Amino acid sequence: MYKRTFSICFAAAILLTALFSAPAGASFLSPPFGSTAATTAAAAPTPTPTPAPAAPVTTTPAVTAGTTAPTTAATNTSGFTLAPGSVLPSGVQFAPDSPEAKAAAAAAGSAAMADGQVINYVTMTAKEVNVREEPSSKGKKLGVTGAKNAEYTLIDTEVINKEWYNISFNGQSAYVSTKYAKKGQRVYEAPEAAPPWQAPTGVSAAAYTIESAAAKIANAQSTINSDVIGWIRVPNTENIDYPVLIYTDNDYYLNRDIYKNKKTGGAIYMDYRNADANQRRHTIVYGHNMQKSKVDFYYLHNYMNDQNFFNTTRIIQMEAFGKSEWEVFSVHQSRADSKLIQTNFTKNAQFVSFCQSLAGMSKYQTNITFQPTDEILSLVTCDTNTRNDDYRVFIHARRVK
Repeated sequence: MYKRTFSICFAAAILLTALFSAPAGASFLSPPFGSTAATTAAAAPTPTPTPAPAAPVTTTPAVTAGTTAPTTAATNTSGFTLAPGSVLPSGVQFAPDSPEAKAAAAAAGSAAMADGQVINYVTMTAKEVNVREEPSSKGKKLGVTGAKNAEYTLIDTEVINKEWYNISFNGQSAYVSTKYAKKGQRVYEAPEAAPPWQAPTGVSAAAYTIESAAAKIANAQSTINSDVIGWIRVPNTENIDYPVLIYTDNDYYLNRDIYKNKKTGGAIYMDYRNADANQRRHTIVYGHNMQKSKVDFYYLHNYMNDQNFFNTTRIIQMEAFGKSEWEVFSVHQSRADSKLIQTNFTKNAQFVSFCQSLAGMSKYQTNITFQPTDEILSLVTCDTNTRNDDYRVFIHARRVK
């Protein structure tokens, strides 16, 4: 994930913003990326918007408030039974992993949850807790909760009568004691749809490589989004094979997908300053670290966690401005710092010194020598090991072809 111009990170995906000192036109915000508006004189030209079809998304069905269940009982694979004819409490959206949501989906199969929707729930801290019809220990007992750590959707986020949570239980409003439950909240992430740039059926991923990047870029620009500027592929990863977008700032695609739809995971995008030909000695590409769905730049962490992966995956393929292959020379976890995403170098010695400093930060040493004519690429995503929004994972590579 990157404080955007420099993860999340998600952990997610609720974004906090922290401003670092930066050269003109660049800053580091958090998490997971940093971003700034294009204020430099050589900022990227405003892209021409291209209408794009909505991306198909397949999600787990959830039942809308007030929906009446079928006339016959429905039982899902977890064994939960939705009572025939029961009505879901008004204004309630069941937690996606709760028994109610699963049973309701099996019984009614109605509208899907929206990506980014906030889910309120309680987690039981004990097993078989009494569930009451009213917020009182004298209220009618409706049953007992399941195992410890079972989740139930909250109907009302406020504590009732000082010690009761109002939950959804077996399709109806009910109450459990706050002594045996704790409140939680998460943001729902819709499952990722298969992107249109994946290898066609019957074509191996190995054959569908950077060799055809120019064709894929042209196709994406004409049929999906004119902001597509390049294509990146990291071998030996399950899915880092993406179009790269660019805009007039580093904010826009932080939370928008390639279709320009609002999405927590955003897109893979290049630093807007690289639109200027004079600021391409250091090309920077940002991507979220989506830990749950394992997409975007999630697998870049393999460089940090596995030296064998580093040794066998030294070549990154990226087509943009005619550049294609880059050899990794440095990987490290570092605090987000605008100095690490510098793109403008006034002197050759300054650029060579910058490259050497990046090499010196690497977890693995490569003994590389830099020249003033070199060009480097940095991939930036959120760090998940430190659990600190101030840190990023950096992968630096030198152009070799």
